[in-house]
Amino acid sequence: MDHTQIQEKFSELWEQTLDEETRQKVQAHLDACAACRSDYEAFQQAMRPLGQLGRVRPPQDLKETVPDLIRRRSQGRFFSSRRGLKRVPLEWLSLAMLAVVALLYLLLKLLQPALRLPG
Repeated sequence: MDHTQIQEKFSELWEQTLDEETRQKVQAHLDACAACRSDYEAFQQAMRPLGQLGRVRPPQDLKETVPDLIRRRSQGRFFSSRRGLKRVPLEWLSLAMLAVVALLYLLLKLLQPALRLPG
């Protein structure tokens, strides 16, 4: 594992969620590499206050209230049962408009009489 891959594992190492093989590889690298070891120590120091925070239990109705809140704030664009133009993603609408413009351009090019130089 290189330095970047090791640094990407800092969070999982700190949370103790790495599988045993990966944890051993990361630990071996940290034992051998002073720069990564220093970076991990700085990471631990930054994370230490977070470890002291108590866990907060989410409200029981969280699964129902979040989609409802998103639906209200997005005016129904997400999690809505409405059909029609209001449900069409803007990306698709813009692609359709681009296709119409390209088609009009091609039609005008084909229908336009060829300009001939006198000669």
